[in-house]
Amino acid sequence: MQTEKKELVEELESKTGKFKEAQTKAEKARQELQNNIDLLQKKITALETQLLNLAKQKIKTKAQGKELLTDLTGKLEAKQKELISLTESWQKQSRSLAETKQELAQSLASNQHLEQEKTKISEQLSETKETLQTKQEQLKKTRLEVVGLQAQLKKVPKLEPIKPSLNKSEPVNPWVLGVVLVVVVGGL
Repeated sequence: MQTEKKELVEELESKTGKFKEAQTKAEKARQELQNNIDLLQKKITALETQLLNLAKQKIKTKAQGKELLTDLTGKLEAKQKELISLTESWQKQSRSLAETKQELAQSLASNQHLEQEKTKISEQLSETKETLQTKQEQLKKTRLEVVGLQAQLKKVPKLEPIKPSLNKSEPVNPWVLGVVLVVVVGGL
């Protein structure tokens, strides 16, 4: 029972450690993704601002303006796609974190059940130990009583069996009959 208890405790500690480790990793990944999203959002805003400023300052002819606008628009679209990709990745990480939290809740429930089982087994073990101790004490007392009775039986003188004669019609002495009964009953 002690071995089972240790195994249950070790399993509980192992699962808790793994969950905390996974939760820490997921939180770091989520924070990293959020930081990347924020950085990309700033870059997009900066690019949009650049696009407008450059369009106002640098464009002298329609041909140059169209080329520059196309280039900046392409960059903006690429950054928006990157932002969408990072957002999807962040959402996946969030779902993964939720699943990990659910697994933790299940592990904790399982661990609580195992703790209850461990407590129940410990109580049963204590009761069994107490019962065993009581029975051992009773056995010891009974053995001592048997030894005492055997000693008393050895002290009782052995009597010759009385052989009734068929010729005599003498009554049986009640004292002799009493001693015989005590010896016989004591031997049982």
